[in-house]
Amino acid sequence: MNSHNILRATLVFASLLTLARISSVAPAQAQAGFTVSNIKRGNLLDGCGCDLKLSGKTQSPGSVFVARIGEGPDNRANQAWIDIDGRDIELTYVYTIKKPGNRRTEYYSAAGIIVRVAWSWLRKAGGESSTYSATITVSKNNHSRKLQAAGDCGC
Repeated sequence: MNSHNILRATLVFASLLTLARISSVAPAQAQAGFTVSNIKRGNLLDGCGCDLKLSGKTQSPGSVFVARIGEGPDNRANQAWIDIDGRDIELTYVYTIKKPGNRRTEYYSAAGIIVRVAWSWLRKAGGESSTYSATITVSKNNHSRKLQAAGDCGC
């Protein structure tokens, strides 16, 4: 191997090492960009919908994500809400990707915000309701935050 190839290999290795370090630091830095907290506005579900609360160590009694499903009395379908930086943000439904095993991923958006909700069905909760676990990924201004949640969907 001549010196030109050794230099090239060293530069490639150094570049890959730098990229690996940047990608391992980026998620921690992205967490600091904004906060997601409980929705302040009440009575958002006046028909069929889903109500998710944070799960795990950060469990809280309030809803972190609320989605209306189908037609409500005011004819607004497929809307959702999330609180970002202390403001309740109304989201617009974009699309759903259905996956095997009673799982789906839904995408919602608002100005400069994308919310991805990966739903996993857990059990029938009674009547027309079912219980789900969900991973909510919120992206805003090149930052993202991932939350674990659980709740019920039904009418």
